[in-house]
Amino acid sequence: MALLIFGAISCTVYTPLQPSLPGIRGAGQVELRGSLQPSLRAEAGAAYSPANHLLLTGMGSWRPQGSLSGSGLFRARLAEAGVGTYWPAGPYWTLVALGGYGWGQAARQVNNGDILFNYRTDYFSRYTTQFGQFGALCRKDPVTIGLGYRLTQVRFRELRSSEYLLPLDNQLRHEPFFSVRFDVGAEPNADRWQAEIGGGLSLAQHGRGSTGGPYDPVRSQVDLNRGSAWLVSAGVVFRPIRRRERGAP
Repeated sequence: MALLIFGAISCTVYTPLQPSLPGIRGAGQVELRGSLQPSLRAEAGAAYSPANHLLLTGMGSWRPQGSLSGSGLFRARLAEAGVGTYWPAGPYWTLVALGGYGWGQAARQVNNGDILFNYRTDYFSRYTTQFGQFGALCRKDPVTIGLGYRLTQVRFRELRSSEYLLPLDNQLRHEPFFSVRFDVGAEPNADRWQAEIGGGLSLAQHGRGSTGGPYDPVRSQVDLNRGSAWLVSAGVVFRPIRRRERGAP
C-alpha cells in the first residue's frame, strides 16, 4: 500500500524516468532492463559498451490513459538517450557518469499536498530535458547496490491546465536515486538475470517564480507544478552478452 501511495502521488506534471546505473564493466557488454512503477507506468531501457569505458544508453516509458483509484488523470510517453563512461574501481566497485537528452508528453492530476485546503488540478504538457548524472555501483555476490545523483533541466514546450494556458516554465531538478539488484540466474553466469528494485526523488530548485501577484490563479498553477515527484519501481535486468572484465573476482 505504501508503494502505491508514493507511486501515485506527484506534485508536478513533469514525469521523470527512473535513473539507473548499468552494471557494465567491459567492451561488448549489453544490458537490457524493464520495470513497472506502482502507477502502472512501464519502463524499458538498454545500455551498451562499444569500446572500453564508453557507454551508450536509451530508455522509454509509457502509461496509457487511465487512473489509479483516487489518483485522477495520468498518462505519459517518455524517452531519453545518453552517452557516458564507466570505470571499474577494483573487483567490487564501478563508477558511472553520463549525460543526454530526453522528451516527454504527459497529462496528470496534481495535488497541492495541503491536508486542510486540498485541491487538485489537471495539467497537460510537452517538454524536453537535458541531464547529467553520476554514481557508483558496489557488487558483492549476489547483490549489487547503486547510488547516484541526476541533475535535469526541464524545458516545457507546452503547458496548460484544465482552466488556463500557462506560461512556459523551465525547471532545474535535483534527482537522487538508488537501486538494489539480486542475482536470479544460474551459475556460472548468475548475474545474467537480476531482479531490481529502484527508487528516487525529483525536487525542483527554487527560482524566481512566475510573474503575477500572490493571488493570481495563473501564477498559483505554475508554482503548483514545481512540486516534488517520487519514484519507485520493480523490474528485471538481462545481460545477453557476458564477457569477463578485467579486475573481476
